Amino acid sequence: MDGVRRRNIQLFLSKQSQIINPVQLNDLLKALERFGVKLPALPWRSLGERLGLEKGTLDDIESYFTALKTVMDMMDQRVCEDEYIDCLRECLFVWLDRNDDRATLSFLISALYSLTEETSEDSVGILLAVESMIGT
Repeated sequence: MDGVRRRNIQLFLSKQSQIINPVQLNDLLKALERFGVKLPALPWRSLGERLGLEKGTLDDIESYFTALKTVMDMMDQRVCEDEYIDCLRECLFVWLDRNDDRATLSFLISALYSLTEETSEDSVGILLAVESMIGT
């Protein structure tokens, strides 16, 4: 990714100090998927830790979806397409619900980006997803 594009993204993120809402979070998740970011490859617990969620909160998220999957399996029904994605989404929405000053797009992108290697396809996809949101 060229330097001009990276600087434009950094400038955009530096202006994203307002708290994001669930609609913006969903838009970001869709953009990440559209640009090929492999969400299941990102460790959701590590992301939660980087976002400042406590271990107990992360354990609760995992326990809830594990129990739900067990019950639904016993009823021979599917819970979801991917239990991991549900944990990731719940982690992000719990982070949003905390209503602290770190629930910003900039903070989230920094946390996501820190989980990837700069040259990986996922890191490039994260930057492209953010770039696609610049006009929104």
